[in-house]
Amino acid sequence: MELKNLADRIDANDSNLAGSAFTNVSLSGATFRDVNLMGCTVEDANLQDVKINNANLMNMAISDCRLDGFSIDGLLVTDLFAAYYASQQPTGNA
Repeated sequence: MELKNLADRIDANDSNLAGSAFTNVSLSGATFRDVNLMGCTVEDANLQDVKINNANLMNMAISDCRLDGFSIDGLLVTDLFAAYYASQQPTGNA
């Protein structure tokens, strides 16, 4: 099935959309519950203000992304990176 230039709400329940492609699509305000996104690729996406709860993030990779305000369990990721990189600096106590 191909949907082009559609401006409508879609309710997909108990559906298998495996292998689907979404290009230049707005899903703002959408809700995903009990969804299997294993093996999917997300590129050039605006995920600002997205909330992810009770998710399996095993082996998830995030790269080349803006991380301003991004937090995990209330901890800013930029602060976590700063602390990690600071801990990797030589201490000078030779």
